[in-house]
Parts: sequence; structure tokens; C-alpha cells
Amino acid sequence: MWTQPDSALTRLIQCYDTVSDRHYANLLLAELLYKNYYEQTNRAELLKAVAYYDSVFDPFLAARAHYINGVGYYEHDSVVIACEEYLKALEIMEGHFAEKELVGQKAQFLALTYTHLCELFSDQYLHEQAIIFGKQSLSFYYRYDAKLWNIAWILDEIGSHFDMMEKYDSADYYYQKGLDILPDTNNLIYRDIETNRAFLSYEMGGCPWNSLSRLKMLLERAESEKEFYSRCLSIGGVYYRESLYDSAWPYLKKVFYESTSINSQKQAAEWLAVICKSQGNDSEAYLYSDFLAPYATQEENKSNIKSQLAELCNTHKQWETEYRHQQKLIKQARKTFVVMAVLSLVLLCFFVLYRTNKKKKLRLEAQIQEEQYAHEIKQKALSGRLKRSNEALQIQKRRASDLANESEHQRKQAAWDTLEDFVKEEVCQIIMALLADKVIKREAMCGAYPELQLSDAQLQDLSLAAEKHFSGFEKTLTDLYPKISRSGINQCLLYLLNLEDVQIAALLSCDYTTIKRRSLKMKTAFNTEKEPRRFIRELVLC
Repeated sequence: MWTQPDSALTRLIQCYDTVSDRHYANLLLAELLYKNYYEQTNRAELLKAVAYYDSVFDPFLAARAHYINGVGYYEHDSVVIACEEYLKALEIMEGHFAEKELVGQKAQFLALTYTHLCELFSDQYLHEQAIIFGKQSLSFYYRYDAKLWNIAWILDEIGSHFDMMEKYDSADYYYQKGLDILPDTNNLIYRDIETNRAFLSYEMGGCPWNSLSRLKMLLERAESEKEFYSRCLSIGGVYYRESLYDSAWPYLKKVFYESTSINSQKQAAEWLAVICKSQGNDSEAYLYSDFLAPYATQEENKSNIKSQLAELCNTHKQWETEYRHQQKLIKQARKTFVVMAVLSLVLLCFFVLYRTNKKKKLRLEAQIQEEQYAHEIKQKALSGRLKRSNEALQIQKRRASDLANESEHQRKQAAWDTLEDFVKEEVCQIIMALLADKVIKREAMCGAYPELQLSDAQLQDLSLAAEKHFSGFEKTLTDLYPKISRSGINQCLLYLLNLEDVQIAALLSCDYTTIKRRSLKMKTAFNTEKEPRRFIRELVLC
């Protein structure tokens, strides 16, 4: 169910009538319908399962039952009850499992629940609450092997709410984290974040033409109608804010008349109405205002829902605070009990030992006094010899340590000298001169910097220089990574010059993403968490 929900649903439907545990079967069916994007069709049976698991109380199954019950309520627009069910699932999990137990499937479940709450409050434009639950979901995504685009999506969601609250620095921080975590740029989440960053740059006082250029480039890369109209709305929004109504008009009209997103249509209608009024076109302005009128009434009706949701969020935070305080008191009480029990046991043992030793002491006192004098004389003699022996041993240890430190220092210095000699080679100096004061863009395509491209002869000279100073360097690479290509070896040779991936991409005349992808393969092949540039330099310095 957790990895192949489509196959799991098919299998469950085939054996549904033969399953003896009906409550568990209905819980699984509801979960699998949701995971396969189907409407929840077994509401009555699921409600019975929720009541059953509350009575027998298996915490994980009870939490899952309340969570998927909340999904069903949300599908029927019962937002407040859905929120109550999600929060109930959280309270069951956090109230019955220790922090160290919330890993694996439990962490995945909590991440999904917090994500649903984030989306729920986001749909109601309750930004602070959406951020709180978004951050909570993010913490649980990191506890299991979550997909990178899931993490990037929630980072984008948190950033967008900071954006709407005009906390631009925080928004930019989360947008950048979302971009950094994605392995490539050829996906919708990357383009969504880039769109948000382009608009944010404009909101923070950046040049509108730069933002528009980035947004239009992203519009050309749109892969679906939904994405296309979303980009059109962003471009129209920038033109609208710049009062360039003639430029904004075609983009906003496309969104209003062709998009299937109600929220996008509402925003486009609002701006189009203002444009029409400014141009004296009252009849068309009335058309857009008339479209917005029913939604204005809906927003008024939503105020009660928003207040109820905010109250639920506050109640949950109060529960969390009280629960954690209670757990802290219980923990302190347990520690106190353990300390008192240990102390009592120690005192009892001490008393028994005291009585026993007192009798022995009386018998041994005379013998001790007789032997004490002889023992003191012997001890003094042994102490003198031991002191002299220790002093000699300490001198030998210091000498050995000094020799070892000096030898290690000389070895490291020799390695650094060799690396410096390599960098002084003519071909290395030519490469460093090419890159001097040269700004290279990551998004530049292959061949964008022909003046920087290294010839085959230069790459051959670089290989010979490396072999001269680090004998067997390329053989060492092929031993560690038998499938490494010639291009990969050339990339490693350039790492010896402490160059960044974007510079290497320009020198080898390839895309930055190609270099990054090859870099990831190297990390796997070299079995290291270090960046290949650092790993390669340490390899020749060891």
C-alpha cells in the first residue's frame, strides 16, 4: 500500500468479500481509494471502522482511521470537521508514541497529515497556521526516505505563505532551499518555485523587465494548460502592477476565459475590472464585477469557518503545550522515583556493610597496626622506584610523539608542495588565467563560452602534468570507479585545480547539469558523502 497503491487496490478489491476483518478492510479500501485519486465510496463502513478502532484502540490504526475519515469530510467540503479529524489523528500519534518511535511509516503518515493540514489552512488563506503545519510536515519528511520533490513542494508552499504575508526574506529562504534540494531543473516543481522567485524579485523592488523575462521563459517551458495559465496570470500581474494595462490585457483575458482554475479566474477578473474602469469601459467592467459578486458572498460566509479553524489550531497548540508539560512532569517524577529507590538501596547496603565491617574491623585492627609500619617502609621504596621509572617512560613517550608529529608534518607539507607544483604547470596556469574574473552562469547551455573550451591537446597536457606529480592518479580513479569515462577523468583532473562545477562545465563545453549528474555518480562510486572536488584533492594529499 505504501509503495504500490494501484496494485494494492486491485488486490484488495479481488479479495474484499473474503476478508474476515471488515473494519481493517474498509480502512485499507478508503486509504487506497484516496491514494489512487478516487472518491471515497465506503463512507458508512469507514465510520464504523473509526468507532471500532477508537474502542479497541490500536493507536496507529485509530490515527489512520481518523485521518482518512478527515479526507472523506474534506471531499464533501466539511472543512472544519476534516480539520478536527486530522488533528485527532495527530493527537493520537503524538500522545501514544515516543519521539524515537515516529520513524518509517509512522513518520510518513505524520508528514502526510501535517501536509493535509497545511493545504487545508492554505485554501482558507490562513497563512500563519499553514506555515506552522508546513514546517511540522517538513520535519517528518526528513525522518524517512521521502522523495525530494515532495520536500521541495512543501518548502515552496511555506515560502509562498511567507510571500503572501510580505515576509520576503523568509519566502526567498524557503524558495532557495526548495531549488537546492531538487536534483534537476526539468520538473514542474522547479518551474513553480522559479516562477514564485521571479515574482518575489519584482515584489522586493527588482527590475520588472528582468522578472518578466524570466516569467516568459518559464511560460515557454509550460507542459500543461494549468501551468500555462498560471504563468500567464503571473505575467499579467506584473504588467498590471506596473500599470501597463495594454500588455496585461491579453494575458489576463486568456486566464479568465480559458483557465479552469476558479482562483485564477477570480484574480484575473478583479484586475480586468480595474483595467476596464480605468479605460472607461464600464459595460465590460460590469461583466467581471458580476462574475466576482457570488464569490464575495462566499468569502463572507467563510469568515465563520476561518474563525472555527483558527480556534481548532489554537486548541491543538494548547493541547500540545499541556501534553509536553505533562510528559515532562512524568519524566521528572520517574527520575525522582528512580533516584530515591537507588538512594534507599544504597543506604540499606551501606548499613549492612557497616555492621559487617565493624565486626571485622575490630578483629583486623591489631593486625593492621602490626603490619602498617613494615608496609610503609616497603611502600616508600616502591614509590621511589616507580617515580623514576615513570619519569623515564614519559621522556621516551614525548620523544616518540615529537618524532611522529614531525614526520606527519613533513609528509603533509610534501603533499601540499606537490599540489602547488602541479598548479604551477604551464597548462594549469593557462586554465586559471582563462577563468580569471570570468562570471559563468549555471543556466548557460553547452558551448555558451567557446573562448573557455579546452582543446584535446590541453586536456592531454593536463593529464601528463597530473601523472608527473601524482604518479598513477588516473589508475587510482579507474580502480575506484571502473566505469568512469574519459570526460569524468578530465573533470577529476580539473578538480585538482579546485575549480567549481560551473567552471568545469564551461571548460569542457557541456551543460552544468551534466557536470552535476556526473558528480553525483562519482560520489556513489567513491562511496563518499564529500563533494568530488574535495574528495579528489584529499585523495592526492593523503
